[in-house]
Amino acid sequence: MPDASKATLEPTTQVLPPPAGAPPAIPVTSISAVIGRYRWAICALLFFATTINYIDRQVLGLLATDERFKQTIGWNDAQYGFIQTAFQAAYAVGLRRAVDRW
Repeated sequence: MPDASKATLEPTTQVLPPPAGAPPAIPVTSISAVIGRYRWAICALLFFATTINYIDRQVLGLLATDERFKQTIGWNDAQYGFIQTAFQAAYAVGLRRAVDRW
């Protein structure tokens, strides 16, 4: 009688054939390559979206130095300060909610 405490299980390497009419199997390397491409595409989109977001935030600051813009809009320095405060407060609230969520 064999000793059960010394028995080891050997992994099986049997490969079963695909069922009749099944599409050919896709190699794992091609799936990981496709996932890798999507992953980098998503990273690139996030990078460009973040870059545009930061540039967009700076436009108001650049326009505030132009006197023609101030005259066109009708802002003085105090009103510009109120606008900047409102934007920064909205950004802080949104960032806080994002941080609290995750």
